[in-house]
Amino acid sequence: MKIIQSSCIGILLSACVPQNATQEALEETGNPEPADILQSSPEADILYYDRIVYSNATDLEHYDIDDYEKGELLGEIENTSADPHDFNEWTASVLPEGTELYAAEEGHPGGVIIADTGEEEILYHPLIEG
Repeated sequence: MKIIQSSCIGILLSACVPQNATQEALEETGNPEPADILQSSPEADILYYDRIVYSNATDLEHYDIDDYEKGELLGEIENTSADPHDFNEWTASVLPEGTELYAAEEGHPGGVIIADTGEEEILYHPLIEG
């Protein structure tokens, strides 16, 4: 009988916990979405590939384009938009449509992408939580 009462109390208590609180906790620990970045920094230079936001790393100390070589062709930018709601896979906020995206050569961990606009090559690093 005590087991049944304990079970009933446990069910009732778990029903009282707001479900969106659990969802919010999961979202807070996940990787940022394009909307998260563009709503706080509308001028951000980002791209969205493989469900990960990548940010222009040109001005970051640890990234020098001369240290990287293009590896495998991943695809190309299909859409350019600064509207956070227009972002899907292969969308960029600044890079023009048709920009080719390459994985950095082997030996450079971290999933760096090299964007080749035809005029210049630009490094993008992933924005990953954790």
